[in-house]
Amino acid sequence: MSQVSFKTQYMGFAVEIVAGWDEPLQYYHLTVFDNRADAEEEYIFSCLDTPNPFAAKTTERWKAKLIEMNIKIPDGFWERVEKKEADDIYSFK
Repeated sequence: MSQVSFKTQYMGFAVEIVAGWDEPLQYYHLTVFDNRADAEEEYIFSCLDTPNPFAAKTTERWKAKLIEMNIKIPDGFWERVEKKEADDIYSFK
């Protein structure tokens, strides 16, 4: 599984965006983690909580979700996700 991540703000608090490609299941995944120390839940959004997440054969669905959430994506993020890179190579900060 590849994953690319970056840290940002969502509604005034710290979050981490993680997206990538799941090779065995053949789909793109997206999770928005809540990085607050006192967070009640580990994440704010997980593609696994959506209808038919395994149908995401492109990144378009997850791009639209982050736009809907008004989360600004750093340049090059989706390109790295689509190349199926991993954060042990590079991480957006």
